Order: sequence, then C-alpha cells, then structure tokens
Amino acid sequence: MIVKNRILAGLDQASFGQLAPYLDLVHLPRRAILQDHSCPIEHVYFVESGVASLYARTRTDGPVEIAVVGRFGLVGVSAVLRSTRSPHRCLMQAPGQALRISVSDLRNAMDSSPTLRQQLLRYVNALLAQNSQAALCNGRHDLDKRLCRWLLLAADRLDGPIIPVTHDMLEIGRAHV
Repeated sequence: MIVKNRILAGLDQASFGQLAPYLDLVHLPRRAILQDHSCPIEHVYFVESGVASLYARTRTDGPVEIAVVGRFGLVGVSAVLRSTRSPHRCLMQAPGQALRISVSDLRNAMDSSPTLRQQLLRYVNALLAQNSQAALCNGRHDLDKRLCRWLLLAADRLDGPIIPVTHDMLEIGRAHV
C-alpha cells in the first residue's frame, strides 16, 4: 500500500505492517466532522489529502481554529495520548481522504510497536509546536498576516496549487463552523 500520509510513510515496514490490516480509506467531504467536543473518540484519521481544522471553543465566544491538519498529520491526538474524549471539534475545510483506524486497533498496535508509539508521539510534539506558533501569531499579528499564515499552511498541506477557500470560510474574527 502506498500512502501519502507522512506519519505512516515514515514508519518502518514492520511497524506499518501492524497497522495496515486495520486501515480503511475513507472519503471526507468538506465540513465533515471527524471528532467533536467532549464526544468519545472512535477513530483516528491519518489524513492522505485535504485539510482539516481543529477548533477550541468557549460557550460565549464560539469556536476558534487552533490547528490545521493535512497529509503531515493525524486527527485523534487525544486517543494517541490514551484519552477517551476529544476536547476539540475537527472539521474538514478542504475535501480529501484519510486512512481511518479504530482507536482500539491503534492502541493495540502502539502497545506492540515502540517505533510506532515514538512516531506518533513525535507528531504530538510537532502539533504542540504548531499550536504554540499559532497562539503567538494570533496574539502578535494583524488579520492580514494571520490570513497569509493560514493560506501558507493550507497550501503546504494540499497536493496542488489551488486552495479551495470560500469567503464563507474566511469569516473575520473566527473560523466559520
């Protein structure tokens, strides 16, 4: 199986072999919800194409995008860290595909393969660094610079030169969910 996801592509053959039988290719339309606030996490998604956004929220102010996930990452970090529920909503911003695995199958593979566990934890570290950079940029830069940053992140995660963004998606002040 040839994969585009960088986490899976970076695994050695034995570690990938632990996961391969349990990976299902799923198509993800725009606005598909991959996980939701405080809901049980059933699957982890290794994004092959498209762009997903993670959102944090408050009850009064609504959602704010905190991370952008593409073929370099996965959706379901909480499950990798052994949590049963997600603190965030994840929504597809640009349609694509992912290799989906149940949380129980992923955890069994992580228990059997220290290499897989280490690769997944490296991604968690990279996501934390991305979140820190986003918080810094959101606090220090004006709207135009934040938009440029988002467009660059989206372009980096897509396979072609077209970023399928609408005005609706670029609602000023927060992401449209």
